[in-house]
Amino acid sequence: MRLAKLIICFEVGAGAIAAQHQTTAGGPEERFAKLSWSKPTIRMDHDVVKAGDKIRLLIDRTNVSGQPILAGEDLKNRRTADLGYCVQVRSEKGELAPEAKWGRRVRTGKPEPGEAETVQVGSFHDRYVQPGSTYSDAIELDGLYEFNRPGKYTVQIVNVDEKGKVIFESNKIAFTVTKQEP
Repeated sequence: MRLAKLIICFEVGAGAIAAQHQTTAGGPEERFAKLSWSKPTIRMDHDVVKAGDKIRLLIDRTNVSGQPILAGEDLKNRRTADLGYCVQVRSEKGELAPEAKWGRRVRTGKPEPGEAETVQVGSFHDRYVQPGSTYSDAIELDGLYEFNRPGKYTVQIVNVDEKGKVIFESNKIAFTVTKQEP
């Protein structure tokens, strides 16, 4: 019997999640399935905000496996969570909200025309999320989308595979953007 060492990494919010296993040939998928998170649950501090205010989306995922999962946390609270989730914000008409400059860069992976190529780095520390425990993250929605027009919006995290098949969807929540007062 041949033993292989398998290291699996995937992004989930503030950093890379890694699991290392000793596996027998042909069986890593089975063991990887045991290291899993619940689909994300999202919430917001406020369901009514003024145009121009910070709009923070809070994300919770629970370790539903039977063992600890190593989660990297950003020590400087940079915008790394933006990179780990596909956040969709829609108007009450169902149209995607206009993207902010950072939102386009996150979605496309490319800088704006004439803008220099940059690399985002962070300082991370290890945190083990125990079985049944929840890992929380936050995203500034106003960094991804423009909310300069008052209106009603919904937000949801949607993860799709390379063929466009939905892997998971979070709950959907509604919020209202009101006029900025002079």
